[in-house]
Amino acid sequence: RVSMAKTKVRDNRGQARKKLAIKKHGKMIKNRRVGGRKLAPVQGILPQQTPQSWRKQWRAQQLAIPSKRAGPGSGLYHKDQHILVLGDRNFSFGAALALLWGESDRLTVSTFDNEASALAADIETEDNVETCRACGGNCLYGVDPFQLPDSDAVRHAARKSRGGFDRIILHMLQAGSSSAKQTVAQVEEIQARLRGLFSGVLLADLLAPGGELHLSLSRGEQSDAWSAVPIAKLLGLRVRACSEFDPANFPGYRPFSLIIGGSGCEALTTLPTCKTYSFMVAKREEHGAGDASGSTGICRGKETTKRPNSATGQTYKDAVKQRR
Repeated sequence: RVSMAKTKVRDNRGQARKKLAIKKHGKMIKNRRVGGRKLAPVQGILPQQTPQSWRKQWRAQQLAIPSKRAGPGSGLYHKDQHILVLGDRNFSFGAALALLWGESDRLTVSTFDNEASALAADIETEDNVETCRACGGNCLYGVDPFQLPDSDAVRHAARKSRGGFDRIILHMLQAGSSSAKQTVAQVEEIQARLRGLFSGVLLADLLAPGGELHLSLSRGEQSDAWSAVPIAKLLGLRVRACSEFDPANFPGYRPFSLIIGGSGCEALTTLPTCKTYSFMVAKREEHGAGDASGSTGICRGKETTKRPNSATGQTYKDAVKQRR
């Protein structure tokens, strides 16, 4: 009796067809629906791409999608923020923001002049005020940006916003040539105003946690001589960013120069090249000593020590040890 062994011949044609289908359509999975036995392509990485290249392509596609708040001036401000605009003489910047958003119930716009002087100075002021208020904004008169703690209206608006303002905006643009020489007295007066602005924002506690103070200046030697950044750092603020500011991105905005020889305001016939400094409240470690906030602690990195008592000359730790 001759027994012949059965040899199994492996057929790889099915595997080859499967690999060809994966290469053509991607990896296939079964549908989890009841009665569904068909195969469906996996959503995600294409077979010809690595995970890294797919992430880069997806990121590029997301950046190419326009934002919901796309439009002129939408990169800096949006209607979800509590915003305080200072020194807007004819309320044109506030009206421009209100028209861009369609609603501005969190917008507060202020001007130097009282109501009678503001309405008489510019014929567009009344229309801009009506535009702001029609969109839900608040308009304040007689607010000095360099003496904010004395303004009850601004402090009331900050309390109403429940935590302070997310953005405080002031445009200190200048007329004429930005390279024109200015006297020492003019520079000192401007620096005094900047100190009043920075200290007033901190003393009145107008900024919300994570809020920013946006100060727009004209580019040139004049604004560089004001030393706005060193003054802000000395008073407890830090620069978060410096970006370009183009008034043309806000349709209807007519900027005025707040400082001309130390006094007066006039409309700018030509729009200067401007920059915007974004200031935030510095942390205690960054600010160094706590003199600006009136604290008795001296911050050095993560360690905090107490100053000696002026009456006894003892530190807090020495007094505790003596009591024990």
